[in-house]
Amino acid sequence: MQLSHLPTTSSARLRVIHLTRKPQEGFHSFERLFHDIRAALPADIEVRVVHSWFHSRGLIPRLLNCLQALFLRADVIHITGDIHYLVPALLGRRSVLTIHDLAPLRPKTGLARKVFRALWYVLPVRLATAVTTISKSIQSELQEELGNLADKVITVPNCISNDFSFTPKEWPERPSVLMIGTQPQKNIERMCAALVGFSVDVQIIGQLSEGQRERFEQQELSFNELGRLSDAEVLQAYRESDLVAFASTYEGFGLPVLEAQVTGRPVLTSHTSTLREIAGEGACFVDPLEVDSIREGFRRLLKNQDYRTELIDLGLENAKRYSADATAQAYATVYRDIA
Repeated sequence: MQLSHLPTTSSARLRVIHLTRKPQEGFHSFERLFHDIRAALPADIEVRVVHSWFHSRGLIPRLLNCLQALFLRADVIHITGDIHYLVPALLGRRSVLTIHDLAPLRPKTGLARKVFRALWYVLPVRLATAVTTISKSIQSELQEELGNLADKVITVPNCISNDFSFTPKEWPERPSVLMIGTQPQKNIERMCAALVGFSVDVQIIGQLSEGQRERFEQQELSFNELGRLSDAEVLQAYRESDLVAFASTYEGFGLPVLEAQVTGRPVLTSHTSTLREIAGEGACFVDPLEVDSIREGFRRLLKNQDYRTELIDLGLENAKRYSADATAQAYATVYRDIA
């Protein structure tokens, strides 16, 4: 990045602000990710975390969040995700914007889409000193959506928390299948339909809707709704599982795939571009829109021990590409390049 027109910091330590969304129950994926990154950053980079004053809902709370951003001072201010619209409030300061996906834009149409696209993507990407995204697939989506404006975007992959580690487990007579997330794109309805007739127990992280509960009960599926879990409880859920199913219809990254791999669990996931990119060769890939395809994937995993062992070995090797140290070093390079 050639940014010689900006003055460099005179301090031996680089002062960075991580500007993040106001904490909200059930939404902590960005927060957990950047907590792990901060722990692995080099000693010469000093990070202060600043939470937005208000949840990003409605015009007035967002304007007040912009007002807050106007008064922030550091060598680099890094918006770690979601609150992209704050970038214009950082003009005159060196800023980094991380874009995790285009999911908020996808369902919008007409004028609402044009306004949201401008405020959440076009202006922030144009005005940020540096822009990162978390996968090559999302970088390609940004290129399609923004054209040449996205040329400045670089990929810095997410990382696996050092809390996760290889925890071998004997395969039981009645396996436990772990699913993560209950939002529509997490696709648990099709995955659960594909498991009908198999002797398994399904563990679901997240809050089910009434419709989802009724549907699974009608299918006579053995399931347990784990609800919203702490980080320690999520870790334990992976360790207690025998197989992880994450056949989402859309993901910016797909961290649960890597968390399962490093724990030593066979993974069933989607053949969509992002999840193929992240999972490497260490997963059973299925068509997330076809129940029969998902069912065949489950059948292979549940019935074939050699296949499970092969995927576990490949997954462990793949997970090595996503260490917290490597991701932290990549962000450190971005900070130094623009400071």
